[in-house]
Amino acid sequence: MDLQPGTRVTIANDVIVNGQTAFSKDEQVVIEEVSPSPDRPEYKYIVTSARMGTRFQLRDEDVSPVAPAQPVVPVQPVIPAATYTPPVQQPPMIATPPLASPGGFPKPQRTSRKPSTKILVIAGIAVVVIVGLIIGLTVGLGGGNKSGTTSETTTTETTTQSNKTFTNQNWNEVCSNPSGFQGAKVKGLVGKIFVAPEVSGGGVAIQMFADPATSEQATIVYFIGSESSQFANGDLVKVEGTVGKMFTGQNKMGGTITDPTIQATSVTKTDASALIQGGKDVAVTQQQNQNGVVVIVDKMVLRDNETDFFVRVSNQSGVKASFYAFNAKLQVGNQQFDEDSSKSNQYGQMPSDILPGVEVSGVLAFPAIGTPVPSTGAVALHLEAHSDNYMATFNPYVFNISW
Repeated sequence: MDLQPGTRVTIANDVIVNGQTAFSKDEQVVIEEVSPSPDRPEYKYIVTSARMGTRFQLRDEDVSPVAPAQPVVPVQPVIPAATYTPPVQQPPMIATPPLASPGGFPKPQRTSRKPSTKILVIAGIAVVVIVGLIIGLTVGLGGGNKSGTTSETTTTETTTQSNKTFTNQNWNEVCSNPSGFQGAKVKGLVGKIFVAPEVSGGGVAIQMFADPATSEQATIVYFIGSESSQFANGDLVKVEGTVGKMFTGQNKMGGTITDPTIQATSVTKTDASALIQGGKDVAVTQQQNQNGVVVIVDKMVLRDNETDFFVRVSNQSGVKASFYAFNAKLQVGNQQFDEDSSKSNQYGQMPSDILPGVEVSGVLAFPAIGTPVPSTGAVALHLEAHSDNYMATFNPYVFNISW
């Protein structure tokens, strides 16, 4: 396509930047300028995100012209061409952050996936269960029902006991039968918090997915005598304790949900290493410094279903830096694999914008390179980073790793 400034276009897919929707699928925007980025020339159409108040560069595949494709003037209201008199041109308003020099535009992460019904249901659970969770927490801790209790959220008594010990490997048994294992031991269960913790008196309740990779196995964990402020939505936590009473509630869409609960003796923050178990660890400890943006690869983990890299980025450039995890490539011989954002994000999303003096870390996940895991081999990990120093030249950070 050869689109011109002033052309109204339709966004082809959702465009996500730093977890925020910059543009929605089928949204119409106006091309303000055509200015290819020197190092990424396919990003050439400059448009403004009304939601974020920021101008971005998009590619041909990100947009399609509105039919009939006619240039329009990006002002409100749009005056019909027959009566339109061109105004005196004024310099464009500078957005905050300002429109960057070539090469400095935020490069958006893209996804064509629409929220599924399951995700909508999960959202309903998060809203409704958390309201009734204080009641369930009170009952679970041995207290009686307080005024205002409704039948929508309850905990279910059970006399079933179990001598089993549950971890992430067999927690699905408890989720399948939430009332069948009360009293059983829970050891080192790792989950990802998906709503802010709630506090009732001296008790704290958190909700987590015990299977962060699929956002499933919703579990309620409650404990006494700890501060909730140390935990936040998105944190990975490790839980020790015993299986509690089954929690029954109703989500926002009217569906009945039953979740297992845990009476925890210990809840601690953890990191991605707690989720990445098994496989072959390969110590890498390589780093590359380009213009003060330092990228470090600490280790690689080879598994039958996934290949993971533990990566850090340290911004010592004195200006803001950007790291594009979604552009990462893994080369294995004559094959190339793209980073799997859906898997990487289960370990915690790695920030793309990095302030001066800040170091960020995360895990980049790729498909498995062989089943079973090869005992020897070599790969090349290609990463991209830039800074707001537009006089500096950046090349791909390439890490050659063998074992």
